Amino acid sequence: MPSDTAPPPSVRSLVRLDGPLREHRCAVARYALAKGRPLNLDAITAILSAKELECETERHPFTRWTTDGLVTFLWGTVAEWCATRGIAIPPSTAESLWTYLTFLDDTGELASGSARIDRLREALRENTGITAGGRARHPAGRRRGGEVRALVRR
Repeated sequence: MPSDTAPPPSVRSLVRLDGPLREHRCAVARYALAKGRPLNLDAITAILSAKELECETERHPFTRWTTDGLVTFLWGTVAEWCATRGIAIPPSTAESLWTYLTFLDDTGELASGSARIDRLREALRENTGITAGGRARHPAGRRRGGEVRALVRR
C-alpha cells in the first residue's frame, strides 16, 4: 500500500542521460568533489537535461550561458522541465548551477557568446539568494537590514 509520505521520485531514477551527457555529469561531479563545491546529482541531471532540450529548440550551443538566459533557464526551463515530468525542482539547484558554470569556466568550456563568469554568478546571487560564495544561505543567517542594525545599536 503506497504511503502519502513517500518521498518523491528522484530525477536520476526517472531520467536517463545519453552517454556523452552522463560522461559530462561525471566530469562535473569529479570537479565538484575535487574543489569542495556543492553539487546535487539530481539537480545537475535536471540542469543538463533541461539545457539539452532548450538547445534543441532554440538552436544555440549547449555551453553558452548569458545573464538573461540564465534567469529564464532557472525559473522557466528547469521549472517547466521538472513540472512536465511530475518532479519537484531538486534541492540545491542554484548551488549546483553555480558549480556547473564554474566548472565550464575553469575548463574553458563556456561557449563563445557567453557572459563572463562574474556576471553569471552575480545573476545567480540576485535571483536565487545564494551567497557570494555560491552557497545557500542558512535561514538563521539571512540579513534583516535595518531591523538587525537597530538591535546592534542598543
